[in-house]
Amino acid sequence: SYVLTADDNSGTANAVDTDPVTITIHGANDAPVVSTVTNPAAVNEGTPPALSLEQFFLFSTETATDADANDTPTVDESSVSIAVNGASDTAVTGPLAINGTGNTTRIDVDTANYEFLAEGEQAVFDVTFDLVSGPDTVQRTTTITIDGVNDAPVAIAGSVTGDEDSAINGTVTATDVDTTQANLVFSLDSGPSNGNVTIAA
Repeated sequence: SYVLTADDNSGTANAVDTDPVTITIHGANDAPVVSTVTNPAAVNEGTPPALSLEQFFLFSTETATDADANDTPTVDESSVSIAVNGASDTAVTGPLAINGTGNTTRIDVDTANYEFLAEGEQAVFDVTFDLVSGPDTVQRTTTITIDGVNDAPVAIAGSVTGDEDSAINGTVTATDVDTTQANLVFSLDSGPSNGNVTIAA
């Protein structure tokens, strides 16, 4: 507010009049500003049976402000959805869980469930969520990546029997979560004390 004075320059006692003037400024809604959106760093697959829990907090993937004093940008946990990214080598989303509320909303995943990824393969998921600030809603998407690592094959012990001075045949087997047995290559580590062993493809 300010005071307005009017003077008619007549020099009389009532030549001057003073009145207050009030200015009113009405507030208007300002939309939130999301200045930065980043994807969490990729994590490696885990190895069962050990728990390999990774947590991705959605609010930490962006920087949001709102000029309106009473409006606070907050993640709406009910809006969160998970989709398979086109670059993903798997469509398995079951191990991904949505937990928490508001700005503690997060994606929890035991990466040991992705041990089947081979080295060079990735599980890539897009997480979309709403950021609510007062009457405004802004939708954002962040991407979670789980990298496959090489898992060693596991040889399976076995035994065969047969008569002396005759050929004895058997099959060697092994497993590898990254591939099938058809892709494994077997070799002889050490031979027997008597006789010869040959591994045929």
